[in-house]
Parts: sequence; structure tokens; C-alpha cells
Amino acid sequence: LAKTRAAGRLALARMKALLAVRERAQARLGAQDDALICQAIGYIDAHLTAALRATQVARAADLSLSRFLHRFRASTGRTFRRHVEGRLMAEATRRLSDPAVRVKDIAEALGYSRPNQFSTAFHRVHGVSPRNWQQRMRRGLGG
Repeated sequence: LAKTRAAGRLALARMKALLAVRERAQARLGAQDDALICQAIGYIDAHLTAALRATQVARAADLSLSRFLHRFRASTGRTFRRHVEGRLMAEATRRLSDPAVRVKDIAEALGYSRPNQFSTAFHRVHGVSPRNWQQRMRRGLGG
């Protein structure tokens, strides 16, 4: 009985040690992935007005598409598409602060093929149309 307990404790200790090694390896990989996700976010910001695809950003981050999408969401709390849309809409609000710029021109500059696609996305994020946002900015009411 004593030998069985000792063998059980030894097996448990080995299992704990193996789990600790595995956790350290996963943490190391997670930290590497997080650095790659930061790199990917930099790539997104640098190429924001291009028609970004997750595959090209994953490639730029040197990750498989599935690993990139999983790690991206884990790191940012948002899907890749929602992150890009949020960055585009932040850029749109910055550009809309210039009353001389037309909404159509902003939509085109941000890579939208049709102004109504841009307006729909803007409304989904900000709750108002881009034109309404721009009018509010002119009146000094902000967002």
C-alpha cells in the first residue's frame, strides 16, 4: 500500500512538472504571438486605406490564417473585420471634421466602392450618418 501511494505521488509530481513545462511553453508562444499581433496591427494601420484581407495581414505577421484570427481576437477582444472597421471609422471621423471634404470622397479614400456601404458602416458604428456627423461637427456639437 505504501509503495502504491509513493508511486501515485511520483506519477502526480511528474504530471505536474509536465503541465508546468507545457504552460511555460504556451506562455512563451502566446507572448510571441502577441508580439506578432502588435506587428499585424501596425501593418493594418499602415495599409488602412487598402482593401485589407485577413490572409495578407496573417502572412505579414508570419502566422497561419486560423492562428492569426484566433490570436487577434484573444489579444484585441474584437474580430479582425470589426477591428479594421473600427480603425476605418476612426479615420472617417477625423476626415469628417473638415467641412470642405465630401462624404463621397472620404468613402472612396477609405476603400469603399460605394458611398452607401460607407454610410451604412459609419451608422452602425456611430449611430448617425456621416453627413449628420459632419453637420454636427460644423455646429460644434461633436460626436
